[in-house]
Amino acid sequence: MCIGAAGILMACGGGNKSEASSKSNPPSTAVTTTANSVATIDVLTSSNVLQSSGGEVLITAFVKNASNTTIPDETVVFSATSGNLQVVSAVSDASGAVTAKLSAGSNKSIRNITVTVTKGTVTGNVVISVTDTAVTVATNAAATIDVLTSSNSLFSSGGEVLITAYVKNASNTTISGESVVFSATSGNLQVVSAVSDASGAVTAKLSAGSNKSIRNITVTVTKGSVIGMAVISVTDTAVTVAANTAATIDVLTSSNVLQSSGAEVLITAYIKNDSNATIPGANVVFSAASGNLQVVSAVTDASGVVTAKLSAGSNKTIRNIPVTVTAGAVSGNVVIAVTDTAATVVGNGTLPQGDASSVYTVRAVDSANAPISGATFS
Repeated sequence: MCIGAAGILMACGGGNKSEASSKSNPPSTAVTTTANSVATIDVLTSSNVLQSSGGEVLITAFVKNASNTTIPDETVVFSATSGNLQVVSAVSDASGAVTAKLSAGSNKSIRNITVTVTKGTVTGNVVISVTDTAVTVATNAAATIDVLTSSNSLFSSGGEVLITAYVKNASNTTISGESVVFSATSGNLQVVSAVSDASGAVTAKLSAGSNKSIRNITVTVTKGSVIGMAVISVTDTAVTVAANTAATIDVLTSSNVLQSSGAEVLITAYIKNDSNATIPGANVVFSAASGNLQVVSAVTDASGVVTAKLSAGSNKTIRNIPVTVTAGAVSGNVVIAVTDTAATVVGNGTLPQGDASSVYTVRAVDSANAPISGATFS
């Protein structure tokens, strides 16, 4: 099969090594632009010859960026110099593929038909020969294996990369029904299909596994003595660990004073990492030196927030109550003052002279003027 200059596929045994790149979280503008910009279009065919008497050839094109990674959701334009061209899908799917079918049409002459796939200024093409003589397409022996990936990097915290390999013969035509062997230098490799389908494809999925270190993983696809390879970078281990580790706890209150009569103060704590970003799903412990502390939530929500409520309890004395919020070795605290407990004196407003006496009643009351039992006076 002939392939235009816009799409260069990997040589025998050499693999298709993706450039190791680091993803930041979130990705920079430059990386995002490159990942979504079409740089090459590789065009494959189910056969490089077409019988004038009938039959069809399947055209499969892969839209890729500058890192040789396939791009989904890109709209392309198919065209052919002659024959009947039926576009099956013009928007690239999850594997970056678009497809069309070509037949000779009413023109039965022996000729070459050039099929071109275009996205903006980027093109890829293939030439298919119309013939009236049956041609045996090369051989079914595998000559090359092209390995493509859905991404050239993998997060250590999770996620998968889809590995798609195309088994091809010496004429660069894909071969169906070929069994291959997948292997990887590390990580978890899940083989989805090890026998090439009608388009010559086999697939597997790769995840980082229990090893969270930053490294390169080489995936190899083998058929006999023919191999293809792709290199995938495991990234962002340091960022992931830091993002989930509490570094500071900010504690806020709805009020820094608490009425002894029985009101409540809402305690809100924000758990944050060393980048000052809040952390969801973190477990915390609330504690208070006195009063009644009701924990509303002890696991941070999507905003990194936990909450509790504090009341003075049965102890109506004027005092300070420290409240502490702890996550691992990190803590934050706030001090709330209990106020408005008072003593009132009821009796004769004039002090009697001589031996006369008068009775005075002393009452301890809270901020709502309710009596407090058990209060001690001196």
